Amino acid sequence: MNDIQITNTTAGQDISVEYSSMRCSSDKWLLLVHPSGYFGLYTKDGTFIRLLESEIDTSSRPRWSRKNRDLFSYKRLNSLWLYDAIANASKLIHMFTEYDSIDDGGEADLSIDGEHRVLVGTKGNIQEVFVFDLISGAKDQVQTQTEAFDGLKITGSNRVIISRGTGLSIDGRQLTSVNGHACPIQFNGKDYILWCNSNEDPVTLPDYQNAVVMIDVETGDQIGLASFPWAYEFHISACSKKGFCIVSCDAPKNDAPGQIWKVYCDPTIPKECLIADTKTTYRDYTSQLKASVSEDGSRIYYTVDNGTTVNVFMLLLDAQTDPVQSTDPQWKPVTFVPQEINRAWQFKVRPNMKLQMFDVNPDGLSPIKMIIGNRYLFVATSEDDLEMFTDKDNK
Repeated sequence: MNDIQITNTTAGQDISVEYSSMRCSSDKWLLLVHPSGYFGLYTKDGTFIRLLESEIDTSSRPRWSRKNRDLFSYKRLNSLWLYDAIANASKLIHMFTEYDSIDDGGEADLSIDGEHRVLVGTKGNIQEVFVFDLISGAKDQVQTQTEAFDGLKITGSNRVIISRGTGLSIDGRQLTSVNGHACPIQFNGKDYILWCNSNEDPVTLPDYQNAVVMIDVETGDQIGLASFPWAYEFHISACSKKGFCIVSCDAPKNDAPGQIWKVYCDPTIPKECLIADTKTTYRDYTSQLKASVSEDGSRIYYTVDNGTTVNVFMLLLDAQTDPVQSTDPQWKPVTFVPQEINRAWQFKVRPNMKLQMFDVNPDGLSPIKMIIGNRYLFVATSEDDLEMFTDKDNK
């Protein structure tokens, strides 16, 4: 993995990632926040292209398309627009004449299918939350709101999650008792919400304090994934179906180094520290790391405040560590995450497979053996390892 500074600004001209729960990158282009909340358009590798028109700022909620990497939708008063990064031009998607204004709460991304946005329309004192189909132009799941809320999310099956001080809810059903940073994800074909439980008291999972918790949106069941020291506050960013999330840890008292972690949806896999010290100084919201992972899981963009200037860095991930999910119900997720055992690497694979063995030569130098057994896949670096794993697998 390799981290690269991609902006180089001066004092007072901060450039930052907008927020973790929305993608700042389309896997081709990149949007970064410039002074006064305006957006700069960059290539995914950090080459600056242009400063966008003033109507496209943080309040306009630009969200990248999941189907066309050159496009993003954004709102203007009571209308939704589509921007084309190639043409540097916008066109109207839909005018919501029934509302004075629309918004998405500032934290919502597009649904996983790339065709739906969750929005809130306001007319006088009335607010309606709804799902908008970007293809057909239809509204669905219209919910009149009588209580204040501070955020919206949309699940992979296009259901709305509303966050309030009293917690997260879906279809009027409470998922949590308190609010906390949250990010939707799909794992093994099911909808979950990744949630920070630091405000929960008493905590539902006593072994997971100040933790990332994965909540089944159907049942409300919680699965603890990873805990962090209480010195940290954190943000969560997730690829839609990659089986992991990125957690950026900020220390408001500057009594611990800013860190970035990779946390897996499979709780048996330990969290992985990607950056142990980001060399950032916590001053305010702008200086928070707010790491955002790209849709393909290959890049992480995060903010660094060196005490004088605020810039954006990019971390290139080793694709070999990406979990792979199969749509075949007979297969369990294949997790390419190494855990070292006596000079060898162990991976989970499909259960009940017969023993297979074959040579691989990943680095062009040292040949190794790969054994697929009934529970695990082993990559052995010596004949001793081969014998050890073969015996273990046959027991």
